[in-house]
Amino acid sequence: MNILVVGARGTLGRAVVSELVARGHVVFGLTRHADHANDLEERGAKACIGDALSATSMCSAFGQAEPDSVIALLSDRPPRSPTRLREFRSTVRLWREAMPNIITAASAVGAHRIVASSVIFAYGYGDQGLTPIDESAPAIGGAALRGQSEVLDALRSMERQVLGAERSGVEGLVARLGLLYGPDVPSTSYVIDALRRRRLMLPGGAHGLLSWVEISDAARGIADVLERGTSSTVYNVVDDTPQPFATYAAALSTLLDTRPPRKLPLVLSRVVAPHAASYLADTRLAVSNERIKSELGWRPRYASLSTGLQQLRDCPLSDRRSPRGEETGMRVGTLSWAETTGGKLRPRDRIRLLGQGTVFQARELPRQAFGLFGARFGRLAEVDVDQIRLPDSTACRDAEEICGSIRPALFISHSYRTFMWATILAKHLGFEYDEEVLFVSSLLHDLGLSENGQGPGAPTCFTLVGARATREVCADAGWERRRADLAAEAITLHMNLRQRRSDPEAYLMAAGTQLDVIGAQYWKVAPETVRAVVARYPRHEVKAGMVRAFDQQAAQRKGSRAQFYHRYLSLGFRLRHAPFDE
Repeated sequence: MNILVVGARGTLGRAVVSELVARGHVVFGLTRHADHANDLEERGAKACIGDALSATSMCSAFGQAEPDSVIALLSDRPPRSPTRLREFRSTVRLWREAMPNIITAASAVGAHRIVASSVIFAYGYGDQGLTPIDESAPAIGGAALRGQSEVLDALRSMERQVLGAERSGVEGLVARLGLLYGPDVPSTSYVIDALRRRRLMLPGGAHGLLSWVEISDAARGIADVLERGTSSTVYNVVDDTPQPFATYAAALSTLLDTRPPRKLPLVLSRVVAPHAASYLADTRLAVSNERIKSELGWRPRYASLSTGLQQLRDCPLSDRRSPRGEETGMRVGTLSWAETTGGKLRPRDRIRLLGQGTVFQARELPRQAFGLFGARFGRLAEVDVDQIRLPDSTACRDAEEICGSIRPALFISHSYRTFMWATILAKHLGFEYDEEVLFVSSLLHDLGLSENGQGPGAPTCFTLVGARATREVCADAGWERRRADLAAEAITLHMNLRQRRSDPEAYLMAAGTQLDVIGAQYWKVAPETVRAVVARYPRHEVKAGMVRAFDQQAAQRKGSRAQFYHRYLSLGFRLRHAPFDE
């Protein structure tokens, strides 16, 4: 079956694409950005570029894919769960305006079936009682807040359009999903991060009753509905055990060995996060999954939160580890951010980078100015450079082979010096770190900045080229995914001006590149150590070459960190005035 997945690059979309490919279907993934095509192809899907809000774009994309069936996963909400109703605005627009375009385009190419994902809140907010609601119940439940009515109207309108698609010659089905969770779900990562930072506050204790579904179970449910569901039918895709959000948070707290979350008084919650208070504290919405079980034979692998969350014990680093930000998994520079956005900065990313840059300049510029006159501060890093040995393993040798082919050659010596500076600073600061991870990421971090990484299909952020190559090198060498992601994320993070010492490989790799390129922390290293490193790996027109490379990035990669630094933080000036003789 040829299947087109609209929203294939979203959290649920990636899981659905993987499930359909595993079942042997030919899958096309619709995405708005060409930068995302590689990710879809890595999952076994073919990419189609289009905008669901444009009827013309949809007709073109559907004409390219010629699907037999369509799965519409329309959502544009924050990676964390929405806490304010204004965060639904773009999703409401998709529900109202994009679905007619999808149905029209599907009908035009002769697709016979559409499955749309919905959510259990189609049944309404507020207290719906303890008896599980099945699909025979009308979706007419009320809204506890004034703004929720608009959200519910748009959601139910989308469902009616799909269920009435037979008038256009297309079978329509709806999968109403419970609250998603799992290792690949940003909202789960957000809660993990908030628990670790002691920032998770439960509105009124969050004792409202809700139905949940683990993300891989949701993907299987949607695939089953597509393959075997009855036309014009709604299916609830939820697990067997409705539970409060408080239980979810407590289970994660126990799993992570953190202190339990704190309770925010309900009165205050209704002021600062009214929507979150409404559905986490005031709503009881237990939903039945009997129809999908009896008609389609679907069974959740994870019947309850307690069993589903256990898989987080063994999930990879990039999923379980705090992706470190106000929206966990989407902090600027992280691997998931780079893969999701292609490296294109969002407004909030620009604000964060501007803050990092301001602090960075205030800290470094005075010390570098004094350093030009030979001044040094505090205990200096004095290391016998001849005693630093390059790690030798399959991954390291493969990385060296790739690095040796990079052009222009200035990037080769720069990559080795990056590792040397990072190692010197690690010894000076007393860091414990994975030496192979640091070496591989150091050697491949500028692959996308070199001539080798240029081309019409290059992503917005050059770090993605090196990160993807690093993943391949590490996978071929037999590294576990957790460790490979650590090396790849060190590369995507190195263009940030602030790193966390709790992530030593990323911190050290960024420090090494910054020292070699603009002289950051140059004042920490003893002059004789500096001379020894440069003697071992000489600098050949590094300043001029780096200026050319970043000028090119700024001109060609609009919205990238390279362009942002070039425009707002005088990167070209810093490159030209690095404290090295050439």
